[in-house]
Amino acid sequence: MRSREMKKNYSHIDQFLGILFFGFGALLTGNSLLKEPSSISNWVGFLICLGFTVISIFTLWYQKNNKQIKPITPDDLKVEFSKQGITFPKGYYFKYSSIKSKSKISNSVVKEINLNTSPLSFVINNNEVIFIPHKFREKLERFGNENNIPTSERFDIWSAINEPFLDTDFSETEKENNIKALIKNGLNENEIKEIRQKIKFTMISSNYVVWEWMNLSQFDYLNWTWLTKKKYWWSMEIALRNYKE
Repeated sequence: MRSREMKKNYSHIDQFLGILFFGFGALLTGNSLLKEPSSISNWVGFLICLGFTVISIFTLWYQKNNKQIKPITPDDLKVEFSKQGITFPKGYYFKYSSIKSKSKISNSVVKEINLNTSPLSFVINNNEVIFIPHKFREKLERFGNENNIPTSERFDIWSAINEPFLDTDFSETEKENNIKALIKNGLNENEIKEIRQKIKFTMISSNYVVWEWMNLSQFDYLNWTWLTKKKYWWSMEIALRNYKE
């Protein structure tokens, strides 16, 4: 799996490029609409481009004026390891995390280290996934060894859920194998469809700008969606379906 540092990070620059892209598309389709006002395809194209332009501008403005939900790239996160635990000197990504109001995690609450997610992650209190950048891999593994915390490569449920939203074509066999893997890891087919339908707009519209083609994770969903406490913990419950205490 490719490390997060190798992926293109979703940032204000990406949003600005998205505004330019959709804005230019709105101008082109608007010009065509003036020439052929009865064309349904011109109307559809114009409304889609205009809609994405407005959404992108509003998102950029909202994030600029609400520091709590600005996109945070893994490089922004500071992590320190000690015998007593893991410290986040400048805080953590998500405001609804149980560790948002405190900077230190005791080693006693870290239950599993997972090297199969992007970014890397570990489970605390048996109910929450905490993400840290790949550059801390060696320190995280050492921390786990020193504290007898199990290290795993547990199947990444969210990466599998998000697979259809990648900028990649999949064969029918690959799609079937994806569903089988998710079922094997605690979901059923109807639930998979419901989850994908629920996150479809967020993942497609965001990846339309980023064009990620290898991996979209739980971190991407949390970082891109209009995050609420309910969404945050809903995503955690799904992520830990195959986790065993």
